[in-house]
Amino acid sequence: MHAQGQSYQIALNCEPGQLVAGRDIKMTFEIKDANGKPITDLEPLMAAGGHCVIIDADGREFLHVHPAEEVHDVISWRGGPSVSFLANFPKPGLYRAWDNSNMKEDCSQQILHLKLLQDKFASR
Repeated sequence: MHAQGQSYQIALNCEPGQLVAGRDIKMTFEIKDANGKPITDLEPLMAAGGHCVIIDADGREFLHVHPAEEVHDVISWRGGPSVSFLANFPKPGLYRAWDNSNMKEDCSQQILHLKLLQDKFASR
C-alpha cells in the first residue's frame, strides 16, 4: 500500500501479509522524501518515534498505536526510514490508518486504507 503527499512518500508493509482481525499485525511504514530518498532523520513526536491512528469505517473502533521501538532519549534520537507498529484489529472490515511522523519539525500525515478479514478459525 502506498500514499503520496506533497513532500513524502509512504509505503505500508504488513506481516503477516493477510490481514486478519483478532491477530497481531506488524505494520511497517517506509518513509521517503518526494524524490524517493529514504528519510533517516525522524524526530520524536510527543516522546515517541511516531504515532499511528486507526479508525474503522463506521467510526466505532479507534486504535492509537505507538512504534515498537521506544524512544529513550528524546533529545538525540533519530529514526527512519522504517517505523513499525504492532496492532490488533478488533473486528473484520474496512479501516483507515494514519501515520504521523515528525521530520525536522515538519509533521507528515498520510491516510492508508486497510481491509481486515475475519479469522476463519475463530470461535463463533
